[in-house]
Amino acid sequence: MGPTGLTLAAVARDAGMDTPESCAHHLAFLCTDLTDPQLYERALAVHRARRRAIEALLTEAADAGELRAGTDAAALAGTVQAITAGAGLCWAVERRGGSPSGCAGNSTPCSGSTGSPTPTAPGPTSPPIGRRALRRSTARSATPLTDGGRNSRMDEARARDVLTAAGLTGGGGGSAEPVLLALGENAVFAVGDLVVKVGREAALLERATRELAVAGWFAASGVPAVRAAEPEPRLVGGHPLTLWHRLPAAVRTAGPEDLAVLLRAVHALPEPPFALPPRDLLGGVERWLRLAGDAVDPADAAYLRSRRDAYADEVAALTPHLPPGPVHGDALPRNVHVGPDGPVLVDLETVSADLREHDLVVMALSRDRYGMPAGEYEAFAAAYGWDVRGWEGCAVLRGARETASCAWVAQHAPGNASARTEFHRRVTSLRTGDPRTRWHSF
Repeated sequence: MGPTGLTLAAVARDAGMDTPESCAHHLAFLCTDLTDPQLYERALAVHRARRRAIEALLTEAADAGELRAGTDAAALAGTVQAITAGAGLCWAVERRGGSPSGCAGNSTPCSGSTGSPTPTAPGPTSPPIGRRALRRSTARSATPLTDGGRNSRMDEARARDVLTAAGLTGGGGGSAEPVLLALGENAVFAVGDLVVKVGREAALLERATRELAVAGWFAASGVPAVRAAEPEPRLVGGHPLTLWHRLPAAVRTAGPEDLAVLLRAVHALPEPPFALPPRDLLGGVERWLRLAGDAVDPADAAYLRSRRDAYADEVAALTPHLPPGPVHGDALPRNVHVGPDGPVLVDLETVSADLREHDLVVMALSRDRYGMPAGEYEAFAAAYGWDVRGWEGCAVLRGARETASCAWVAQHAPGNASARTEFHRRVTSLRTGDPRTRWHSF
């Protein structure tokens, strides 16, 4: 048997999915591999090693005259592996480019897929209400979306493609032309009387499901907050999409006292009828650094991972001053909208059950790092009724949040010079231990 025959035999042996039962077995383990950061690193290493082995056999085949002279063995190895493993599975492991399927939950394989549709794996933890809604959302989310070969990192153009695929554009569907409001963790658009949030990747679907559940809970509890227009998220082209009622125009800019009053209302709530996760302040660091790719210095990424691990242990050991319970999770005046009926909370995706101090340290950090005037901070502390800076755990939570805020900017670094500059400013100040360097909101 020549090298070409050996290649085909090798990939056939490695596939190991010759029955529906064995395929289901492999996919069940793959769901775990793709959602656990440590297991994912191993899965990616095995995936790449398999491709190198195929490439070596194809190179030998070319040398032996079994392939046409000048054959690109590396490119052909990728093709062989994609055909064998399925284009969807290769995308799920490599995480480069757009998903070739986008048909999770559809019984019909998508164009370009050689097998069953790739399942969308939920995160490792989920409240019971979230799992039920997640299954319903995935089942209704068979909207295909291709990106024409563009990089899968989300930008405004990619987010607009998602809106088009969802039928939420001005072209023929009766919806107003979308207006971009913000581009950060989500792309946020005004579409007629709606606001639509487009998440960066399918891994955020569970969080979107929970945010909608929180919105319903706040409404039932009388907490002034943005209201959902649909009770469940959509999954469109690998991006979670949520619809919200658009708020009336602001009558003024939200101030620190507005935020403090709303936080008091949230902090007075009992536990909701569904499980809230803890405030995993550092949980996004790995994902943000992965999205940054080669746009940030590997040494800086390694430093932030080390800093994350150190602070995670310290945060877990903190003794709170306030009784733990529901928190907003990203308590800043920018997440308050003041309309004709008064202030309301927006951006509910980080609502959690944890130390109430999480919501208060955010403003202390704004004073120290982002140039908030001292008088505004003092007004916030007075309106809330307590100054978190007197708590012995304040420095630990501040350090953890600085770590997360630095890594958060990194995800915007590819293709964005301003983000790279801000990331460098932040990581340098952390490395040098300079608490006074001014950070800029991004």
